[in-house]
Order: sequence, then structure tokens, then C-alpha cells
Amino acid sequence: MPDMRDMLTPEILAGMEKWMAGMEPPRTLPQAVNEALGDWLTQMGVLPYVEHPEGETDPDA
Repeated sequence: MPDMRDMLTPEILAGMEKWMAGMEPPRTLPQAVNEALGDWLTQMGVLPYVEHPEGETDPDA
């Protein structure tokens, strides 16, 4: 199975790495891709919005 880095264009990979550099706690590339895709699908109305109370961490992050 190919590595996730091999499945992304160089531009998308660079953007993900730049975004991930500022994440606390740090995320792996698969975690960050899952988070970004989940956020986008929520904004598109495909996934329901789930509020996480302040101080609680997202269990999928």
C-alpha cells in the first residue's frame, strides 16, 4: 500500500506540513488529513456539526 505522502500532490503535502507544524498537540499526517477532510465535509453540510466543549480534546485528533 502506498504511503499517504505519495498520494498527495507536492503542493497539498507542503500545505499540510505547514498547517501541521502549528498544531498542538502534534498530529500525524493521517490524523491531520482526517481532521481537514472532516472539517471540510462539515462545512459542506455532508457531516453533522459536533461541538466539543472548551478544554475537551477531539477523540479523533
